[in-house]
Amino acid sequence: MEVVKKIVLYLFGLFILLFGNRKGPESGVSTQEPNVDLNKDIEKRFHVHTLLYNTIQDRLTNPAVHFRTERIDVGSVEKTSSPSKKTQTETAKPEDASGTK
Repeated sequence: MEVVKKIVLYLFGLFILLFGNRKGPESGVSTQEPNVDLNKDIEKRFHVHTLLYNTIQDRLTNPAVHFRTERIDVGSVEKTSSPSKKTQTETAKPEDASGTK
């Protein structure tokens, strides 16, 4: 009985592997989408900035309003602790340990 079960399951798996990916009766009907040119008027979908060449400064300029991020170097900033905070050094000794567990 065990061998018959394995053979039936093997044949069932083989049948699904060979014929399982078939489409139904609607596969004979062909539906074609209308021919649409997707690249028609592609320039209208993009926002374009016009760059102007400045001959006096010998560089390109952008007359449109835009934002630029600049990093400001503040130099060395000294980080000091406030004198009102007291720190306590904890060691492994039980008498020095805090109340947290």
